[in-house]
Amino acid sequence: MTDPKNIIHFDTGRGWRGGQNQVYLLIRELKKCGINQTLIAPGESPLIQKIREAGIDTYELDSRDDIDLKAVYKL
Repeated sequence: MTDPKNIIHFDTGRGWRGGQNQVYLLIRELKKCGINQTLIAPGESPLIQKIREAGIDTYELDSRDDIDLKAVYKL
């Protein structure tokens, strides 16, 4: 089995709910294993702020709400 080069996590939520907490915990544990990761999320979301503080790469996505197909197309 080959090691992954980079895992990309994608979240469009602007708040902090169970899904964002789950992504945060997953990213934190994968970091302990030395796995490279990037989070794509709205720039003002609590999740992206916490991930930046943890030293994980981030990419800001301009989305209007949790389900924004236009934002997905931009990716």
